[in-house]
Amino acid sequence: MSTRARILFFLPSFSGGGAERTVLNILKNCDNEAFELKVCLLDFDGHYSAMVPDHSILNSLDKGAFSISKSANPLYSLYKFFVFILPTQYRAIKTYDPDIIMTVTESMNYISLIWRVLGFTKDRVWVIRSGNNILAEAKSKGIVFGNLLKFLLKKAYTKADHIITLTHGAKSEIVSSYMIEESKVSVLGNPIDLEGIALTREEPIEHSYRYILGVGRLVPQKNFSLLLQGYQKSVAPTAGIHLVILGVGSEQQKLMNLAKELGICSMVHFKGFTKNPYRYMNNAEAFVLSSTWEGFGHVLVEALACECPVISTDCNFGPAEILDNGRFGKLISVVDPLSLADGINATLSLEKEEKQEITARGKERAGDYSARKIVESYEVLFSKLSGNQ
Repeated sequence: MSTRARILFFLPSFSGGGAERTVLNILKNCDNEAFELKVCLLDFDGHYSAMVPDHSILNSLDKGAFSISKSANPLYSLYKFFVFILPTQYRAIKTYDPDIIMTVTESMNYISLIWRVLGFTKDRVWVIRSGNNILAEAKSKGIVFGNLLKFLLKKAYTKADHIITLTHGAKSEIVSSYMIEESKVSVLGNPIDLEGIALTREEPIEHSYRYILGVGRLVPQKNFSLLLQGYQKSVAPTAGIHLVILGVGSEQQKLMNLAKELGICSMVHFKGFTKNPYRYMNNAEAFVLSSTWEGFGHVLVEALACECPVISTDCNFGPAEILDNGRFGKLISVVDPLSLADGINATLSLEKEEKQEITARGKERAGDYSARKIVESYEVLFSKLSGNQ
């Protein structure tokens, strides 16, 4: 074993998401004298790629060698899997010889199950970062594919050496569902780059109207239809307060059509992905998380850090833990637009002093998830698992 523990992250890309931001913050904040960290990527065109520290990508020479973009052709996807994905990860394991392999998305967890079954990682510590509500995610895929994913999840989670969940609720579900020892599961929230947020939140935005904000991938899990319906039923439209949504995804056209049906399309603005959502959080009247389920709720902490009042569905898992059951923000029903409308109305009616008190508490709460604090917990875990204590 080398003097520094070698940690290899398997990650599809540095696209915009909580898993990618977590790896990015670990790379930026981890003690380089104690740990040597590398990432094996399958796609080099992610939104956060330019922010990755120099020399952190193990397989940088693979850039441009193969198209990893999604294809509607299943035969092409299968060809890509055997010709590019498996050989790329195999070379990474053999050439880097890591002490710890950490998989940070479910797709990487499934692939790493292959390496464990084949014995290629039997002498290395395999750590799974469980970043989503895995059973809810599997259920959303339908009966056949969903049950296949549940089978693979059980195999992967039982064969991994250690599991990281982002919330205590997720840990409890995994322990009870897969009969896993509690000592095998650690709870580590997402590390948030509070310093970076502070430096960029004051950047100007391009409009002057007041607005409520939603941020996330435009996919069913994020339930932006609930946000549109709740917004329409609130006092916000008639008060001249717009709705801004940041993110891209498969449901954008459907959501734009819904905004038109609800008669609010002139008040709703889909602005796509932005590298700096914090300037929008900094100026919003309120931030809303409308998800049906979550793995954590990364954007909630970021909004708190920007001193923005937050409203969130009380979904599994994350929001209730981050907001301490409503102490740091409002929790509303996962399915009821009227509940969301009431939350928006109550937030918009706050007196200045009350709003300042709530946002000050929220900013202090965000400090519990600072990148430095969370990464220190990762360092302790890495040291323990690699035997470098």
